[in-house]
Amino acid sequence: MKDYILFFAPDCHECEELKAYIEQNQITINTTLLSKDEWTEKGIFVFPALIKNEEVIAYGTDIIQFLI
Repeated sequence: MKDYILFFAPDCHECEELKAYIEQNQITINTTLLSKDEWTEKGIFVFPALIKNEEVIAYGTDIIQFLI
């Protein structure tokens, strides 16, 4: 999962669910918590967001299919 980055936002319920899934399944993936200012800079408005090569691959719980 080294080519992927998983972006989280503060106070995001789905982000917390995905973090728990990652921990429970011992998945190694790069994660970053973005502030609201950084959302705008990166053009990401839905969280969590899975990024590969600076392109959004999936949002929300759809990300799990990429982690299996």
